[in-house]
Amino acid sequence: MRFFMITIFAALPGAIGGAVSQAMAPVTLPVPSQRSAEGRAILYKRCSGCHAVELVEGHGGPVDHWKSVIDTMLDRGATLSDDEYQALLAYLTSRQR
Repeated sequence: MRFFMITIFAALPGAIGGAVSQAMAPVTLPVPSQRSAEGRAILYKRCSGCHAVELVEGHGGPVDHWKSVIDTMLDRGATLSDDEYQALLAYLTSRQR
């Protein structure tokens, strides 16, 4: 039984080598900027107390839209430093559809 399993595994890469190499082609994924990553952390830290983060992340919009939304939240009592504001804005606008 042990010999049979070793034989199958030894033959497997040769038998499907072409399919594996095609399926394993490198994929380039976008790397979020540091500012965008900071913005995502701020979204979780500052916004998730009142908002479902998944819903916020599901919305797109241009910079002016998100500035208006963030400003409205600040008027309603949210707190953000200037750096947090800019990082959050960068993250939300990077998700524009």
